Amino acid sequence: MSLRTRLFIEHLLTEGENINLNEEQSHYLSNVLRCKTHKLLRVFNGKDGEWEATITGISKKHVIINLVKQLASQTNQAPLHFAFCPVKNVTPSFIVQKATELGVTEIWPITSRRTVINKINLEKLNKNAIEAAEQSERLCIPKIHPMQNLADFVKCKPFDGNLIFCYEKADPLGVQPLKSKLKQTGNCILIGSEGGFSSEEADLIKSLDYAVTVNFGRRIMRAETAGIAAISCYNTIMDNWK
Repeated sequence: MSLRTRLFIEHLLTEGENINLNEEQSHYLSNVLRCKTHKLLRVFNGKDGEWEATITGISKKHVIINLVKQLASQTNQAPLHFAFCPVKNVTPSFIVQKATELGVTEIWPITSRRTVINKINLEKLNKNAIEAAEQSERLCIPKIHPMQNLADFVKCKPFDGNLIFCYEKADPLGVQPLKSKLKQTGNCILIGSEGGFSSEEADLIKSLDYAVTVNFGRRIMRAETAGIAAISCYNTIMDNWK
């Protein structure tokens, strides 16, 4: 039987455990999917792998599941950070969704001189990340950090690798030269907002000894497109599609 329904639950997962799902998940299974007793599901918590579960009790507001067996062990995903400036015509939810689907492990909303959006709803973004992880077969949920300004972000450098600065005025850099400049893990991709970074901000980033500046050729992409392209290119270069 195909186990299409997949849920992230914040609960320790062990064989034989009975778990009461929260009200939102119970409503989804009972009233949206109209599941019945004995329906099989897949569940994960970001720590204990993925498990097969069966519904043992269900009502309109309450669902109880029993963990049957482990389907997959938890794997350690290579750290990949993504810093982006929210843009006016595309919701941060969309950016978080795509970054999650593409394997980013930590997401950093950033403000710059030209950033129009200066507030985010962290609770909503976390829900978006969970939904994207459920859909994309991920075993972990990316961590989404509170918004901070660019200067503070580069000063504290909350990642171990290089800062990949996506900058439309940079000189072209081939795949192999780029890969040779990057650490194997813990890198961070940085995308600007509408109009890109100011010249002062660009100079600040380029002055960092851990920054690697790249561009995507002749085409000037929208910020959200550049983010998706950058993460996809990085995954290809670092062989992260496995």
